[in-house]
Amino acid sequence: MYFLQMCFRNTRHAGTGDLRIDRSGGRIAKWTLLDEGLRGLELLRLISAACGGTEVIPRLNFDLRKLCLDSNHSLQVELALGLFVADHEETYFWGHSPVARVLYAAVLPLSE
Repeated sequence: MYFLQMCFRNTRHAGTGDLRIDRSGGRIAKWTLLDEGLRGLELLRLISAACGGTEVIPRLNFDLRKLCLDSNHSLQVELALGLFVADHEETYFWGHSPVARVLYAAVLPLSE
């Protein structure tokens, strides 16, 4: 699985925006540097919560409610993931690997 992009809304330090993984020459970057400090840490936590799903969220070592800027609104995260597939009709080719693009959206209601 490849993490390609994350869009987010109502986060405490990163606000509203997106994080795109750079691609050059048709290949997905092996490394993407996040900002140092609270914003970068928050982005990493959003990625882990959204990719891990409902089974992982209770085991995370941070409180999701602390990532939310306004508790009257939900924290929203949308991911674009690439799944490696062999011989699949609906594939995008990045580099030499066939990758199917999958969109995943998560609305994380954070009630007190």
